[in-house]
Amino acid sequence: MDATVAAGWIGGLTGLGGASVGAMASIWATRNSQKHAAQQALLTREHEVADAKEQRLFELARAALDTTLLEWQALGKIIDQYQHQHLTPQQEEAEPWESPVKEHLERIEALLHRIPEAEVRERLQRVVYVAGRDRLAGPTYRYNLSWLHVAVREGVRCTSAHLREEELPPPISRFVSNDEIVTEDDYMYNESMNEARGNGS
Repeated sequence: MDATVAAGWIGGLTGLGGASVGAMASIWATRNSQKHAAQQALLTREHEVADAKEQRLFELARAALDTTLLEWQALGKIIDQYQHQHLTPQQEEAEPWESPVKEHLERIEALLHRIPEAEVRERLQRVVYVAGRDRLAGPTYRYNLSWLHVAVREGVRCTSAHLREEELPPPISRFVSNDEIVTEDDYMYNESMNEARGNGS
């Protein structure tokens, strides 16, 4: 074969090989770019879903707090209504406030499960628990209503502070006293139950 022709063939093959390599590199780069773009799109979508979920949880918690505050205020109105009434002995015995008070406390307790902040949730759950122990207050209905009034004040203060994104306030002194009474009563009850179980064994 003529040297010139051979050189032409070699040059052609070399050029063809170079073109093939270039084409393969271009295809690889395109596929890699597409893969990277798909991964970025997936990450973006995941972030969007996470952000949407977080926003939804925030909105649910905010709505729960708003409703909780309304429940405390409604409960306060019921207590005020009976505190300023002169009840007959028959009315006292019937305790007409007991059912609506219980309903409001149960609704508040259910709403508190939507609050993600443990400190706030547990603080308000304790207020609800102490409020429900109003029979420890004293011998007449006015003691019971006064006990509930203190719990409502504490509930409103804590709920309002959290809605304003403020630190929870220290508990009011009368609520602390009532909480201590409840704690002592729970302790005495548990001790008596332990003693009863011990005697029965």
